[in-house]
Amino acid sequence: MMTKTIVLTCNSSFGLVNFRMALMRRLQSEGYRVVAVAPRDEYSAQLEAAGIEVHDWHLSARSTHLSSEVRALSQLIGIYKTLRPDLCFHYTVKAVLYGALAARWTGVRYVSVITGLGYVFLNESIVSRCARLLYRLLLNNSFRVWFLNHADLDEFVRLRLVKAEKAEIIPGEGVDTDHFQPIKRAEATEINFLVVARLLRDKGIFEFVDAVGLLRERGHRFKANILGERGNNNPAGIPDYVVDNWVECGIVNYLGTTRDVRPHLQAASCVVLPSYREGIPLALLEASAMATPVIATNVPGCQDVVAHGVNGYLCEARDSIALANCMEEFLKLRNEERTAMGDRGRDLVKRRFAQNIVIKRYIEILGRLNRSI
Repeated sequence: MMTKTIVLTCNSSFGLVNFRMALMRRLQSEGYRVVAVAPRDEYSAQLEAAGIEVHDWHLSARSTHLSSEVRALSQLIGIYKTLRPDLCFHYTVKAVLYGALAARWTGVRYVSVITGLGYVFLNESIVSRCARLLYRLLLNNSFRVWFLNHADLDEFVRLRLVKAEKAEIIPGEGVDTDHFQPIKRAEATEINFLVVARLLRDKGIFEFVDAVGLLRERGHRFKANILGERGNNNPAGIPDYVVDNWVECGIVNYLGTTRDVRPHLQAASCVVLPSYREGIPLALLEASAMATPVIATNVPGCQDVVAHGVNGYLCEARDSIALANCMEEFLKLRNEERTAMGDRGRDLVKRRFAQNIVIKRYIEILGRLNRSI
């Protein structure tokens, strides 16, 4: 029997390495030829070192120039013609849309993975409306369409972007609960709130900064840190001068980016994500896996990970006062209450979002594909 080829197409090698490396290794161990299609970046070498074939896709995740988009689509069609894969998995908006077009052109089966609604659904623009139209035209040709939460699935079905019988839920990207292990913390002398997110308005960064100011006006002392890539070249990005001003004024500390988030999660008393909408937020899953309590907004994605009063707190989105009140509740907890909250978060992740649970779904769908051929 010929070795089957599985392609994972994404808008960055970073996304494949950080979210799907364990999956690709498992597929290799199952005897599949695993191919990554993504723009080359500093993470591409890690894929190649793992024996994964890498095809450099000349895609700009943020560009809207017609000529560059046509070139990216044409190149992807050429890659699929060359590879003739048995199944493609498409992640992120452009990869889902262009991947669907390339797969239809070349007669390849594909699974569309909707990792979150993001800018396309949180904002109204010509680009957003075009993306929704393309979803409606292309998604129903997928072998399956996977969503990370029920709210996103229901929204796509309601808007008639996908048929209900095509849609399925997959529990996030999966977390390696052995890699993200809790380490016993000493009793905190000062609470450390940490946001792990790109510096985008949609992530609720402004609300976090406002909440920090409100709490300090109320007399609370604590640390406020932000870890994540700056939002340059993103329509929702927060300008560098704004972030730099927050730092200069002593409102927050900006920690930049990191290849290993674990020391930051371990140092945090609580991870905060005031996002307007998520797929399944990996930052909250990784924090919970390390038994770090979390505070998030009561929106799709976040509400799938946070049980209010159990492993953290939920507040209304776009509401600095509500966020400040939740952070104040956390500040009032005793150390043993914070520890218990973190422990319950790790238990939740192990039961619902562990990496082996997600990988099992991929193996199941490949079995279904093999039976249908």
